[in-house]
Amino acid sequence: MRIQELSAEWFRGAADTITLSTDNKSVVVYGPNGAGKSTFVDGLEYLLCSGKIAHLGHEYSGRRLENAIINTHCPAGASRRFTVKLDGGFEVAAELAANGAARFLGNDALEGWGKGWSILRQDEVSAFVHSSKGDKYSALLPLLGLEPIENVAANLRSISNRVREEAGLERLRAQLRQLTQEWETAFPGVATASVGGLIKDLHRKYLPEQEVPPTLPETLAALRSSISERIAGLDAEGACHFHLKVAHEADLRSRLSEAAAASDQAAKLAEPLLEERLAILRSAAMFGGKLTDEGLIHCPACGREIDASEFKEHVSLEATRLEGALKAFESRRLAFGRLASALVTAIGALSRKEVAIWRLAPEQEVVFKNLEALLSFDAECLREGAAAPELERLGGNLHPLAAHLEQCVKAVPPSVEQVVTDQKMVNAAASHATRRACASKITMVEDLLAFLGQVEAEVRAEIRQRTEVLIDSISTDLRRMWLLLHPDEAIDEVRLYQPDGNKAIDIALRFHGKNQLSPRLTLSEGHRNSLGLCIFFALAKKGGQNFPLVLDDVVTSFDREHRSFVADLLMQEFPDTQILLLTHDHDWYVELKRRLPGNRWMTKTLLPWSDPATGIRWDGKPHGLGASRVLVEVDTMAAANRARAVMDVEMAVIADRLAIPVPFIRGARNDLRGALDLVQRFRSRAQSRFKKRNTKGNYEGLSDPADLAKAAEDWLVTYGNAGSHGRVLTNLEVGRLIDACDAFLSAFECASCKTTVWHATDTGRTHLRCDCGEIRWNL
Repeated sequence: MRIQELSAEWFRGAADTITLSTDNKSVVVYGPNGAGKSTFVDGLEYLLCSGKIAHLGHEYSGRRLENAIINTHCPAGASRRFTVKLDGGFEVAAELAANGAARFLGNDALEGWGKGWSILRQDEVSAFVHSSKGDKYSALLPLLGLEPIENVAANLRSISNRVREEAGLERLRAQLRQLTQEWETAFPGVATASVGGLIKDLHRKYLPEQEVPPTLPETLAALRSSISERIAGLDAEGACHFHLKVAHEADLRSRLSEAAAASDQAAKLAEPLLEERLAILRSAAMFGGKLTDEGLIHCPACGREIDASEFKEHVSLEATRLEGALKAFESRRLAFGRLASALVTAIGALSRKEVAIWRLAPEQEVVFKNLEALLSFDAECLREGAAAPELERLGGNLHPLAAHLEQCVKAVPPSVEQVVTDQKMVNAAASHATRRACASKITMVEDLLAFLGQVEAEVRAEIRQRTEVLIDSISTDLRRMWLLLHPDEAIDEVRLYQPDGNKAIDIALRFHGKNQLSPRLTLSEGHRNSLGLCIFFALAKKGGQNFPLVLDDVVTSFDREHRSFVADLLMQEFPDTQILLLTHDHDWYVELKRRLPGNRWMTKTLLPWSDPATGIRWDGKPHGLGASRVLVEVDTMAAANRARAVMDVEMAVIADRLAIPVPFIRGARNDLRGALDLVQRFRSRAQSRFKKRNTKGNYEGLSDPADLAKAAEDWLVTYGNAGSHGRVLTNLEVGRLIDACDAFLSAFECASCKTTVWHATDTGRTHLRCDCGEIRWNL
């Protein structure tokens, strides 16, 4: 896929329609800071991301970015639009209403083309290097092609959590523990198979005249009725002893200790609206998986402002923390429930009329207030989550009463104590079916969870295996590109790797012979940016399709040497990829213009920014003299200096393209050759080498370029030098200088095909020519 044209109308820095035409080539766009270069990048990202631009996504830009993407001086009724024309005749556009609402046209043509590894901005160069291991993994997922499988693993985990919640697994486990404890208390050391015999013996004991029923439920029903009659038939003292024993057997102190311990643990993890916040976090996790915006995000669960790059990891950590808190609160709820059940049993027993004589006896005067407080306590409030102070008040009454009750039951006659024991055996046996059903359900749920866990583990193993294969391939490209940018440096063996655990990827390298697991330990900012650029390029090559690359001011922290290596990398690694490279670095622009092959690259220059109503403007001259004309009305000396600088740049390119010989100069002075020397050397050869095809098809010498070179040389000496040395020039004088330079540089362009005389080389390499062959330069 190649971009043929980008155009903007009242979008960002654009006013009336401005178009970037590529002729299906790669393009270098130079413009000073603030000239509006990034408008084209923003527009492309807006289309690729369905109306989003990451660096503009903040609280002041508006819900639809209307405050950021529409030119502030857009006239009412004007068209607000960004358009991309692609090869194959496809056209994609976004039409904006005044409120920022967008209508997208032809977006199907962009299917498969995402921003992630196509657009790189200045502030994003090292973002991957600095991101967390989890964010690196998430960034690579689309490239790895593992998003569907990762979604399967995540869904399996969600299903497991949902099964655990819907089945009430913790509640079932607590219920089973309580029933098992009651069973073991009633039948200590007795095998389950022997319990039926014990129940039949009890039936013979309480109902000796009756036959033992054929089924256990019938036997238990008969026993319950008989024991209840036996309890009702006790004398007043025996009945009192029986209910005191029942109250003591409720084991209030143990239940209170369990509840207090669970309450303390929950208090350490106390969170308001815990379940609601967890539900919000689970939704936020789904949102975070698709998040690409930058800036701060208000976490819906904890209320803190979190950087977008850290949001997904924050949600995961916050959910894990709250899940732990939720388990603690569930344990607290179950412990309070057991305490409430014990209190109901004890209060019910101590409230019986048969116990009234005991409650009013002088011996109970020491615990009378405790007893009254306990009998008036609402046990059901514990099931609703009583506060810690209420638990403390309960303990203050319960402990002395339980200790007193323990002494009292020592006087319970053996016959009454046996009735209590027998009743516990009957109740435990009656709950056996419930206990078995509870254990069976727990087993079924645990088996299902184990199956889901095993499948998730297998999916994770497959993801890890595929990831390892791909990151090895990416690392091979990464190392090769790193060596292109940093030859002969003691920093090598750069690679991606998977740390222990799932959903994590990081970067390792060797620094002066020492292996390191992160580039942030030793690399300078410039080297980290260089590494980020290499990673971007390596991942772009693995994208599967040859989409255009857009590089927006990505070498600001590179020195001149490493900028040169970037040009080498682009030509070597991406010979067939269309690249849009935007820069405000004039020196680098000059170098790129000189080095990049003209048959695959073109260069464009933006004029300095003026005002919103004027908007972005191209320098109408391919060599950049339009900027000099703009400066004439502002500063004539600056205009003259600009024109001279343009000639220095252009003549270096022309001399290189036309193979004009120059004397050898050692070192940096070679890069400082002035335009005058090169113009003179061109003029001495132009008459014999610059040719034009006549009407008969023959080539004859062309005198115009040499004459134009002489005029440019004269004005450079007269006004160019004067402007550079502080002499004030008039507008007319500077205008003559610019016109002469403009006419000379235009002579190298064919009037018919609009290509330069060095556009193509003949097969015998005897001459250069324009595309149509009307003008040529003999080598």
